[in-house]
Amino acid sequence: MPPQRPDETDEAPIQGIAVSGEELFVVLQILKARAIPGYDTSWAYAEADADSDTEADITPAAADRLRDATNALMARGYVTLRQPTGATTNATTNATTAPPLEITLPAPVVALVGACAFSEYTVRVAGVADGVLQVFYLHEFGALGALHSTPTPDIHLFLPIAGRSGVVETILLLTGIGAANGAPADVAAALPGRVSFAAMDAALVAAQRGGVSAALAALFATPLPETTRQALAHAASQVTRFGQLSIGRRDPAGAERQADSFFLTTATQALFLLPSVEDASVGALYVTTTAQVRDWVIASLP
Repeated sequence: MPPQRPDETDEAPIQGIAVSGEELFVVLQILKARAIPGYDTSWAYAEADADSDTEADITPAAADRLRDATNALMARGYVTLRQPTGATTNATTNATTAPPLEITLPAPVVALVGACAFSEYTVRVAGVADGVLQVFYLHEFGALGALHSTPTPDIHLFLPIAGRSGVVETILLLTGIGAANGAPADVAAALPGRVSFAAMDAALVAAQRGGVSAALAALFATPLPETTRQALAHAASQVTRFGQLSIGRRDPAGAERQADSFFLTTATQALFLLPSVEDASVGALYVTTTAQVRDWVIASLP
């Protein structure tokens, strides 16, 4: 049951919602969506038979947890049950059958969770800041964008975003690139040579231990030009946030496509690594600008 597109309703603006993992499972079942990116539902199912084509059943233990979650959703007004009138009587057996219960969800729940479940694409931003890994998922359905995160292990937070433009600008903020001062020039500058992800990781790890000199020592054996080694070592020693930005979607033929990039930001600049087509383990490293990253994101979205 895909969500109603925001431009098809005159209701008040969508507000954010927070639900537990069990509550989210119940909502997905009502929406007839099995899962969303960033939420593992395997805890609820029995181990599937490898030789069977049938879906695994929900375990009795999970069923008890989901029953409690349904009651909690009803208590918070996130799920409403109504018994319609108009029972039918079987002419042969004279048995009376009541119509099935009607289950309704408030507009914010349908819109935000539904946007994550039925979006044409998934943007995943996994960033480390102050030693803490934070993972965010962004989606879009119609004119509504949605940001999904887990501020605590069992709480799922869904926030509305203003469509495609809002998704793009939120990505810039989550990577820290939108907050960095950017490159000294107005145009992104490619650093000489190709940088491997392994080299970036080595520089980051070494810089946390011993600053610029340690990062340079870690990069000494690499084939990187000296200018690139210096730029990467200094950025690694001053890093405020780093991580991976991935955009997954399906092409017109239905094949899955994923575009990956890596970012490293400091208080004054941002580095952006775009993997090469020939070898995804290495790529071009840019002293980037918000314009370059924005253009890459827009080009990667369907």
